[in-house]
Amino acid sequence: MIHERPARSIRPFTMAALLVGAVLTAIVLLVPRATVTADAPQLIVGSQTFRAEPSTVEFMDWLATREMLRGGLGSSDGSLRALLIDRRLGPSIQIPAGGLRARRFQVNQDGTILLHEEPVDDACSVVLVPDERDPNLLMVLCEGPCSSPSGRCVLRFDPEALRFECACP
Repeated sequence: MIHERPARSIRPFTMAALLVGAVLTAIVLLVPRATVTADAPQLIVGSQTFRAEPSTVEFMDWLATREMLRGGLGSSDGSLRALLIDRRLGPSIQIPAGGLRARRFQVNQDGTILLHEEPVDDACSVVLVPDERDPNLLMVLCEGPCSSPSGRCVLRFDPEALRFECACP
């Protein structure tokens, strides 16, 4: 006589598999993912990349005062000497052969870069030039004559205006 296996013995395993599948699906769907907008400016410091999101004030303030120091581009007071901007994510910027100079510049949340005030020859100025390793990267330098004890210009960040200014400290 052949005994049939009762259907109940399979049912707990099937239910367990369905429950595990449902839990995994819920985790995948409910875990928040970081969203990156295509037009957000991207700041590159050393080997690390950061994107400016709509809450840019805190982001830029943190970036300027802490991460730049690790990248070797800043000084102990949080001032900056240089940074890179990825211009693939914003409107194209035409840079003349000698670079583009200004006293201050601003990175907007939509990826545009505004330059402020043409510098005089004997003052610190921001210089925007394409990076040698990657033409899509815009190198931002702060240079010029400076009579401070360190003898060099620094790039300072204004978190309220989201603006960088090159000056002699």
